[in-house]
This record gives sequence, C-alpha cells and structure tokens, in this order.
Amino acid sequence: MAYAISRASPGTFGLASAGPAHGSLIYDAHLSKSTWAEGEPSPDPAGSAAFGYGSAIDIRLDKDSAFSGEFDAPALKNYVAHLVFRVDPGSDFEIDWHVRGAGPNEKAEVFLDIEVAQEAMTLYFSPYEGDNQAMAATIPVPGLQSGRTIDLGLVVNGTSISMYLGDRRVAQVTESRSTGATTPGFYLNGKSGTMHIQSLRYYAVP
Repeated sequence: MAYAISRASPGTFGLASAGPAHGSLIYDAHLSKSTWAEGEPSPDPAGSAAFGYGSAIDIRLDKDSAFSGEFDAPALKNYVAHLVFRVDPGSDFEIDWHVRGAGPNEKAEVFLDIEVAQEAMTLYFSPYEGDNQAMAATIPVPGLQSGRTIDLGLVVNGTSISMYLGDRRVAQVTESRSTGATTPGFYLNGKSGTMHIQSLRYYAVP
C-alpha cells in the first residue's frame, strides 16, 4: 500500500469549477424516494430517522440512529464518483461511504469515513477479520459544520484511489488487497442532524 496526500485551502471546498476528469455518465441519483435500491433505509431503532425529497435527498436523525442505504445503481468497479452535499450546523453523525468491495479471493473492502462533528474524513481499508486501517492521513473538511456545500470526488481505477475536494486532489492511494465492485451506498450512525445530498453522479473513468 502506498499513498500521497496534499492539503487544499479552505476556499476550494465549495462547488468546484473543475473536478476530476471523467467519461460518460453511468448513474445520476433521483432526488426522490425512487433513488433507493430497495426502498428507504430502515433506521435502528425504528422512527429514529426520516427522509425527505425536493431539491435534495434529506436524511434527518431525530435521535441516536444507525442504518445502511443503497442507491438504485449498478455495482461499479472502476468509476469517477461526484457527491455534492451539506449538513445542518450542529449535526453529530458519521457516514461510511462505499468505495470498493471484495473481489474474487479477497476478504476486505474500502470505505470513506466522514466524521461530521470533527469536520474530517479518512479512507479506510476494512478487512473481514481484524481492525480497520487508515490508508492515508485524515483530511480536514473545514466549513462542514457551518453548513458549507461540499463537493467530493472519488476516482477508483484498478488499484488506484484518488480523492478530491472541490477542484483539488487531496489524497491518492494504491491498494491491491480490495479491488472488487461496489454498489453506491453508505452506512450512517450518529446522534442528531441532517444531511442534504444535492447531487450524486457516477461516471466511467476517462
């Protein structure tokens, strides 16, 4: 495993004028209830979270809650993902975004952990046995708690994973132990707050 990381200035963390290069559009999430693969996520405990739609996919935690969400999208191995979102100030939850699944004879996945209260995110290698391993240094996401719109890009191609905030690449890693396809989705848990997914698109690699 190897990685390189750079720091982006706070001014680059809003909507990007230019993000990672990409090919043709594969998936564009509907801002409606039909966006989910098998209906809305089922929070644990029941009633601890609610969902709304309009100009965004709104995910609101009313108390301690945990659940998984999977989008009505194909499983993808090599892709460019573009997620635009914001959270309400004071939100306290974390979201683990699917990046890679386990391929043949592999026993590990990769996910991106976004810790909203800490305004930070970390890319993790997650073996089926043993502890999660950070693949790169934790990356600050300033402005997240103040309701700033965040433009997040992921380029997953072969053994390479790159992350972008706005138009700046903030991390690049090489990982050969987990290279399988994954369906766009996440695991979310926390105490309170709301996430507004304004846009979610997946593209072919250029």
